Amino acid sequence: MSSIASPLCTVASGKRLKKELEQLKQWQSEANDQFNVVVEYDGKETYKWIVTFTQPEETLFLGLWDADSATHLKNISPYSLGTFVFSLRFNVQYTMVDGKMKPPPYPFTAPIVQFQTKVYHSNVDGDTGFICQCEGCNRVLTGGAEWKPNLSAARIVKQIASGVYLSTHSTDCPLRSDVAELYNSNRLQHDENARAWTKKYAIPGHTQHDSLESDR
Repeated sequence: MSSIASPLCTVASGKRLKKELEQLKQWQSEANDQFNVVVEYDGKETYKWIVTFTQPEETLFLGLWDADSATHLKNISPYSLGTFVFSLRFNVQYTMVDGKMKPPPYPFTAPIVQFQTKVYHSNVDGDTGFICQCEGCNRVLTGGAEWKPNLSAARIVKQIASGVYLSTHSTDCPLRSDVAELYNSNRLQHDENARAWTKKYAIPGHTQHDSLESDR
């Protein structure tokens, strides 16, 4: 078994991510700076984007559920005015093992998306903050049923930071079945719970990076 590191992949992945960041900066200026992206690089195998955004009040959308073309409706989201933090972690280096890339680097592998702020949502793990990777959630985040190299991490940021992701629930493949069941059976109670979590964990004045291990 042979194992050969390939720093060239790190360069290629870095160029791709730099281009996507430039696109995000343009969108950020057009979105009136409603979100902020901070980039970290650990110097070895991964890049990490950290995104802070405030959920808009009117976050129910029509059409293709796309941040670039969505139509806002007069609907007050239970997450509205909450300030949330999430991260995208990218693998940008690979090792050749028997002629195959292990693990495949970005953009051949999707970034890992994780909320640092606790959020009451059927497709966000209440303990870890990782988001669901089912087909329904992937379509909202990337526009495709599964990740492909031509898809964009920048779109993932836009879909979450614009409020689209938190406003949709793929209750047929939830990470939290209790939240999904309540969403389907008692929407008013669900929204009340989501509003309470938003007030507790995401409204300015509360510690943003509150431990995800606290009581659920």
